[in-house]
Amino acid sequence: MKKKLTNNLLLKILSVLIAFSLWFVVINIDDPVDEKTFSNIKVNLINTDVLAAQDKVYEVLDGSDVLKVKVEANRSLLENLSASDIVAEADFKKVTEDNTVEINLYSTRSNDEIRSISSGVTAVKLNVEDKKSKRLMLRTEIAGEPESGYIVGSPVMDQNRVEISGPESVISEIASAALKVDVSDWDRAIFTYADVVLYDADKKVIESDAVTMNTNHVKVTVPILRTKVVPIVVETTGVPAEGYAATGVVEQSVNSVMIAAEDSVIAGINRIVIPKADLDITDDTETLEKTYSIKRFLPENVVLADEETKITVKVFIEKLKEQAFKIPAEQIHLVGVPKDYEVKLAGDATEFNLYLKGLEADLKAVQISEIEGFIQVDNYMESLDVEKVEDGVYLVSIEFDFSGNVVQIRDVKALISIQIIEEM
Repeated sequence: MKKKLTNNLLLKILSVLIAFSLWFVVINIDDPVDEKTFSNIKVNLINTDVLAAQDKVYEVLDGSDVLKVKVEANRSLLENLSASDIVAEADFKKVTEDNTVEINLYSTRSNDEIRSISSGVTAVKLNVEDKKSKRLMLRTEIAGEPESGYIVGSPVMDQNRVEISGPESVISEIASAALKVDVSDWDRAIFTYADVVLYDADKKVIESDAVTMNTNHVKVTVPILRTKVVPIVVETTGVPAEGYAATGVVEQSVNSVMIAAEDSVIAGINRIVIPKADLDITDDTETLEKTYSIKRFLPENVVLADEETKITVKVFIEKLKEQAFKIPAEQIHLVGVPKDYEVKLAGDATEFNLYLKGLEADLKAVQISEIEGFIQVDNYMESLDVEKVEDGVYLVSIEFDFSGNVVQIRDVKALISIQIIEEM
């Protein structure tokens, strides 16, 4: 029997198994195997520069960057294990064609004694795209309104461009970039660092952690300027071509304008002048019409409340006209008659034609009843240069007195009778 027992291999193996089982039971009764779950284990992404070297960018999808990890080990080990001991790693050198990276789990403490360590998530899922960069011009976007009586001046930025980069699908959607500044109720200049805001073509804000910028904040100065309404004064110079004249009427489409400047500057400005040099009518034969941007004529450091304001100026010019006026003979007066002579109008003329030249409006304003004619008898007699003027009829010029912007264009003559008064 002894020989049979010592030579029976099956019995030997059975004995070993029974012995191991008894040992296992004893051990588990003393230090049983258990399970413990650790939450919020962040997956460490290593060797991410592999994608960067390929000029690609990635985004972790489906929450696979934070795990719940189940550890199976002896109770005594689990009691001393904490979440900080659990490591989850995804090595980007092992990115698969479907853009996943296997997660490797281990413990920094007693890893060899752990029976198993697992998670419901076995791989990090990625969105991998080509990297794209774009440079955008920066603009300032003003929100709100300053205090009454003030407007916003032209903002000044420390830099006027921003460079963005990220996934091609996101960068392609970004159309513009702006610095947003709120000026509500301000009455003085604003100095601030404003956030860079990205917009798509429809002016919708784009927010994405996948987009990086060379700067997220830019220093900007926003002037807040006091406003004031001042008149626009127009000045002209020059003389139109011969036969033409300025009517004196100057029309302007804008008579006053709202300007803005710093308080110290605007206090000394009471009008805006369009200078003579810009309205020269020299040798013109028709109405001069010009349109200007009023910005041209503003003093330094002054702006328009509405920068697009323009003014059209018309300087009216007309061709001079000629007109004959019939002056009754009774309105012709003889003056300077020497005492030794008797002088009177001769002939049968009852009226005289006076030819005047001027603008149509001025000619219409001439009143015949207000025109007086004068014959300077003494001057005429002196012009004859004789010792004694003989009796007779003489043809002399009439001088006229009239008002208005008209001129006489022809000499008017009359016959006068001169007789020597005989002494009694």
